[in-house]
Amino acid sequence: MDDFYTDEPIGWRPPDNLDDEGNPIDDDESLHSWDYYEPAPEEEESWQQWNVQRKAPDSPDRIQQLLNMIDSQPWQITMTKSFYEQALFMADFDDDAPIVPFNHYFPSYRCMTVDQIRSYFTIRKMLRRGQFPDVSLSYIFVYVYETLMQIGIRTPEEGYEILQELMSGYSSEPKLKKYVGEWIKDYVVYYNLKEHFAEIFPDEQLSDGIAETIDKYKDVDDKALVEVISSISKYNLLGGVLFRKEPDKALAGTAAALRAIIPVIEQEYGNSITTLLFGKRVRLQTPMFQNAVFYSPNPIINAEINISPRHRYICSGGLWTRDTFVSRIRNGGSLFKSILREIDCQLRNILNIKPSLKTKDSSETYSQTIGKALAEWDSQERREEAEREAERRKIKIDFGKLGNIREDACVVQDKLLDGIELEDDVLNATIEEQQPKPQSDESKEKTFLRLFLSGGDWQQYLRDIHTPEGVMVENINNMAMDTIGDIVLEDNGDGLELIEDYRQDIEEYINDNGQQ
Repeated sequence: MDDFYTDEPIGWRPPDNLDDEGNPIDDDESLHSWDYYEPAPEEEESWQQWNVQRKAPDSPDRIQQLLNMIDSQPWQITMTKSFYEQALFMADFDDDAPIVPFNHYFPSYRCMTVDQIRSYFTIRKMLRRGQFPDVSLSYIFVYVYETLMQIGIRTPEEGYEILQELMSGYSSEPKLKKYVGEWIKDYVVYYNLKEHFAEIFPDEQLSDGIAETIDKYKDVDDKALVEVISSISKYNLLGGVLFRKEPDKALAGTAAALRAIIPVIEQEYGNSITTLLFGKRVRLQTPMFQNAVFYSPNPIINAEINISPRHRYICSGGLWTRDTFVSRIRNGGSLFKSILREIDCQLRNILNIKPSLKTKDSSETYSQTIGKALAEWDSQERREEAEREAERRKIKIDFGKLGNIREDACVVQDKLLDGIELEDDVLNATIEEQQPKPQSDESKEKTFLRLFLSGGDWQQYLRDIHTPEGVMVENINNMAMDTIGDIVLEDNGDGLELIEDYRQDIEEYINDNGQQ
């Protein structure tokens, strides 16, 4: 352990090119810039040993010219410019050589042997023809770097298509997907490919659409408001029994309750609901093509790229930042999940929809606000329904048609007296019997749950009743959503399990007559 630093402070040693007073010595041998460095003569031999072998008498002339470029260009802290110039020189070259192994971090021509260089240009020829050979990712990354720098392509759009094809052709390579996936985002921003913003930044586009709807919650239509809040909360209100039995009233009542509760939340947290859920805008430093070998002879100095209404990238003096949002509510989805469940519970009682939903502990303020809003909505709904019913009951007589009515009555009378069967279009007074809807039989689900909870052979039971496990689980979870407000059975990869929070609810369901 003596070879490892633990907790002792690391001493600072002044640079060698300072005088006794700490001032820099101005001589030809001092290092004036971090942008350039060449090995000293005594280092040259050891550096060349680290470097690759450059002798290639049997290689094509272009390869030999490339090797001369590599050896003649200075060794810089960042080799991006040298790599760009070399790649530009080799943009239209291809080879036909045996492919040898190659593995290197931040690969470029400089770290390749002659055989590896020739292998790369053979591989690149195949890639440009739409072939995806099984080679090391180091070769592929060199091609990606060239594409990012527009080497050998005519337009940025063409480069975008190449990157997407590489992602598809090597979809089984998670490392390629990880890095190229991020670089594609930078690519469409850097080259301002606006037509691809929607497909490359779907989360930002979706987030902005939801934020805009919530921001206008007072005026937006009921359906849009309820849908976006449901999507945030992950509470399946729209698929529950409430919306299946009374979709119009459920939608109107839920929207009324949400419009009443949102101002309460805003007052409680001291911010608009949009800011609470999506956060305040902050700028985050975002280097373009991070971890890639990238160089541009004409770098962007100042730019503002809007990828969506609320998200943008800004370049100021060559430094890139992007908008992001920091929210005060860490789990806004959980908050609205409890709110929608309370709305669901109270609306079922108001609309007399069975089964009723058991209430859970929630904010008393929220519960009272929801109750008041739903009571006002229900009262208004009843008044409007009474007005509509009164309008339907009004008798309107068109005196101009009385003559036709008398004639039709005479025809009916004559045919009845003559024993002639009336035609359907003259007399259609058949009254259809109202068939009672069949009641759902829950005995199979209850038997299954008894076996499952007691450790019985529920798999054999499913085989006996010819019911797949997935169908049974879905039926039970649908029942639970209606009665409990959540699923009760789930499979996280280790087999089917009961969510323990709902064990008592399921036991009550098994043992009673099905009423909640």
